[in-house]
Amino acid sequence: MQAPPDSALTLRPFTAQDHAVAHALWQVTPGVGLSSADEPQAIRRFLERNPGLSFVGRALLARGLQALRDEGIAKCHLLVFGDNADGLAFWRSIGAAERHELPLFSIETDGDAAQGQAPISA
Repeated sequence: MQAPPDSALTLRPFTAQDHAVAHALWQVTPGVGLSSADEPQAIRRFLERNPGLSFVGRALLARGLQALRDEGIAKCHLLVFGDNADGLAFWRSIGAAERHELPLFSIETDGDAAQGQAPISA
């Protein structure tokens, strides 16, 4: 079956009501990692802070990038698991620049560091 031409597509922003179906898809999609940031309340808060900027897929990616440009945002950053060959191939295929010079760090906002109890190294 052939996909309809782009002009036949109706694109709309991702909303909190889309979460259940999207989350079910994410759970069965190889290479997708989920965390508490993907839970309904966290997604709802993200969408409230960033209305009209979340989309999915190639056509939706183009729309999302345009929405970011319209807001004056010149660049976005993408996180892909190192063992997610399909995800890495996708982002490379559309020209995303792979950044090896930027290590990624994560810290829990309610952990020891947030309480000022993290060890200080010399």
